[in-house]
Amino acid sequence: NMTTNHVERLPPSLLRPGRFDAAIQFHLPDRATAAALVRQFAGRDLDTENFDAERVGDVLAGNQPATIHEIVRRAQLFSLNRHAPDSRGPLNIATEDILLSAQSLAPHLALLKTGAPDATAIDSARQVVRNWADNVDQVLATPSPKTNGHV
Repeated sequence: NMTTNHVERLPPSLLRPGRFDAAIQFHLPDRATAAALVRQFAGRDLDTENFDAERVGDVLAGNQPATIHEIVRRAQLFSLNRHAPDSRGPLNIATEDILLSAQSLAPHLALLKTGAPDATAIDSARQVVRNWADNVDQVLATPSPKTNGHV
């Protein structure tokens, strides 16, 4: 088995007939698929009554499924920190938890999209972190139409 994000970088000798049984190309998720992946990864922990699929899809479209999975995992932590459940029930991950989680990964994603972490990419990631830190309170204070201001 072999996977690659850059088939064009593989030596032609690896791509000749008989080397692979199949070549399958996966495309990055669109808005609807990204939202569906969040639902799948979060399972019963997702606050489905107040889940804003459009907002989440807008933010997460074009990200690898593994990245979306990590965003959901971090959203679980945001949810735990937000209301520290005292029961073993679902976490009720809010849309805001997912959006904050995505913001927390923004510096890492910036480095992935630019390739090697050169000085420009590192400066860009630092700026993303500064912007995120400056805007966290604003994101939490902005009510979602579906949550009636409850974060």
